[in-house]
Amino acid sequence: MQSCHYQLRGVIAMINPNSPLSSTAPLYRAEREQGSAMERIGSGRRINQAADDPAALAIVARMAAQFGGDTQATRNINDAISLTQVAENSLAQVNASVSRMGELAVQAANGSLNDSDRANLQAEFQQLQQNIGDIFGRTEFNGISLLANEGTVDVQAGADRGESLGVNTIDVAARAEMVALMTADISTLTGASTAMESRDGATDLISSFQAQFGADQSRLASAYQQRVSANEVNAAASGRLADADYGSETAALVRAGILQDSATAMLVQGNVARESALSLLR
Repeated sequence: MQSCHYQLRGVIAMINPNSPLSSTAPLYRAEREQGSAMERIGSGRRINQAADDPAALAIVARMAAQFGGDTQATRNINDAISLTQVAENSLAQVNASVSRMGELAVQAANGSLNDSDRANLQAEFQQLQQNIGDIFGRTEFNGISLLANEGTVDVQAGADRGESLGVNTIDVAARAEMVALMTADISTLTGASTAMESRDGATDLISSFQAQFGADQSRLASAYQQRVSANEVNAAASGRLADADYGSETAALVRAGILQDSATAMLVQGNVARESALSLLR
């Protein structure tokens, strides 16, 4: 009688739906691990939701914000480099005109010329003065006057407040050396002699401004390269935190598949055992 009691209790254990043999927890875990591995492989990201790694997600978010700001900063710097190039190219045109005006002044200073000859030279001289004035007036970058206004263009060169660089704009025509040349007249011997002196002063002035914009350009190019390098480091660090390791995830996918097969087999065996136990009670 006691033996029958033990046999009956064993049979009841077999048909208990909460028995480990019939538990689906291992299968659920295997399917979840398999799904996570597939998601990481498919997205290429180790962190696809906050639950994957909350601490790393916060770090990656900060890095992403920094990266985005620095990327925009490189565009800002590149625009500023273009600005200096526009100014430098215009100054080169002015320098060429000043050089030609000097040639005309030297020619007009020749005593063998008559007044009519000098008047013809003066006509070209005046045209060059007008051209220089036009260059000063039309040299702009995105509506910012570069050679006809004293000021500073602030370039946001980083993702954080205070990371700015300044590029100075100038009012070239207002400088005394340029005023002297722009008001010169070579229609007389005296005027031609004075114009030669004015040419020298204007040439030195223009050269100094070219050097200024050239130095600004070098400074900006250096800042640009530094920002690009920082972005590369930032992107690599973010990748190490957030990107999936395909080798590890592939191994995890295979492992999850094996566990899933094992859990399925265990579940099937449990069902078979339960059916056998039920048949004994019939």
